Amino acid sequence: SGSPAAGEESSGGGPAGGKEPISVGNIDFRQTGHGEPLTKSQLHSIIDKALDNNGISRDPDVRARWHDIMYNQAMKESSGVIDAVNKGDVNAVGARQADGAPQNCSRGLWQVTAETFSRHHVGGTSMAIYDPVANASASVAYQVAKDADRGNDIRSGAGLVSYHSRRAGAGYGAY
Repeated sequence: SGSPAAGEESSGGGPAGGKEPISVGNIDFRQTGHGEPLTKSQLHSIIDKALDNNGISRDPDVRARWHDIMYNQAMKESSGVIDAVNKGDVNAVGARQADGAPQNCSRGLWQVTAETFSRHHVGGTSMAIYDPVANASASVAYQVAKDADRGNDIRSGAGLVSYHSRRAGAGYGAY
């Protein structure tokens, strides 16, 4: 299936189905051709879908913190450009893919690597790494899993204040 356009509703609504790992070989590495940065409202729409897909609490304070984390991270990592790819960082290794970049480059709005995207893919989302909702959903799933290793469940808000503070302190980059 193709990638939904920025801000486009995906069918069905509600949670996509939680974490559903895929093989790196099943990732679609084709870029979308959407070169313009997304607007703030488009990014927030995508963020809401990613949060829903990961079962993040709908508590307004929890959502506000997650929106701040994800919005600032997208602006820091990709400047809001869907097809952003980092061919020059430490992750830029592996065979060239359909986008012309090495396999494990950081890609998309939230600059997830192929390895991270495959391990933290969320069921019901596209297998296209540049798909904004799939990219955001994998990013949220990765962050939830990474902070769970610290004993926190940042989906419900427990530990979220501390996590938000750490992300802000790191300038919302490299997570």
